[in-house]
Amino acid sequence: MKYVALKVTGTGYFTSFTNNTFENNLSPPIDISANYVRTIGAGNVFNSGAYGIVVRGNLFLEGTHFWLKHDAAYIINDVIDINSEGNGVTLTKAPGTTIKFNLDKAFRVAYYDFGKIIANGTAQEPLIFTSSKPSPAKGDWRGLYFYSGLNGSSFQYCQILYAGRETSYGAFALFDTGHNSITLGNCRIAYSLGQGITYDDNSSVNISTVTFDNNNGANY
Repeated sequence: MKYVALKVTGTGYFTSFTNNTFENNLSPPIDISANYVRTIGAGNVFNSGAYGIVVRGNLFLEGTHFWLKHDAAYIINDVIDINSEGNGVTLTKAPGTTIKFNLDKAFRVAYYDFGKIIANGTAQEPLIFTSSKPSPAKGDWRGLYFYSGLNGSSFQYCQILYAGRETSYGAFALFDTGHNSITLGNCRIAYSLGQGITYDDNSSVNISTVTFDNNNGANY
C-alpha cells in the first residue's frame, strides 16, 4: 500500500474489528477519528514497523473511551481536545500502550468542557508518550495540557519524552485545574525542550516518585 491501508472517514467507526492481520503494507494500517479509536478491537496484528494507527480530530463524544494496547503505536496527527459537556470524556489507556505525536501536536484535556485521562501503566508495561520521529529530538511535540474542566487524572508508570515544544509550558502543563487534580506516580519526564511540569497558582499536582532527566528547563 502506498498510503494508509484502511481509512475510516468522518463519523465512521467499526461495529466489530478483531483478529485481523495486515501484511506487507508500507503505510499506516488505520487512519481514524479520535472519537472512534475505541472501536478498534483486540487480537489484530498490524505488522506496521515504524508506522502506527493514525488518530485525527477531537475527542468530543461523552463517556469512557478505552484505547487498547496493540502491536502498533497510536500516531497523534492533530492537537486533540479531549472534553465534552455533561459527564465529560474519560480517556483510559491500557498498560503498555505507546502514543506518538507528530510535529507540534498535543493533547489538550478539558480545554472547553469536562475531561480526564487515566494512563496507568505498570512497572513491566509502562505507558509511553513520545515523538513520532524515527530519530526524536527535544521539542518535537508540544505536550500534555490540562485546563479548568478537568475531572481528575492519573498517570502511573508513564514516560513523557521529547515534548516541550512550547518552552514556557513544558512537557506537562496545568492551567487553573484546581489542587491535586492530577496524580503522577512512578513516571519519567525526559528530553523536554522546556520545563518538565508547569502549573499556575490555581493548580497543583500530586507527585510521587517522578524522575526528571535531560530537560532544558526546571523540573517544575
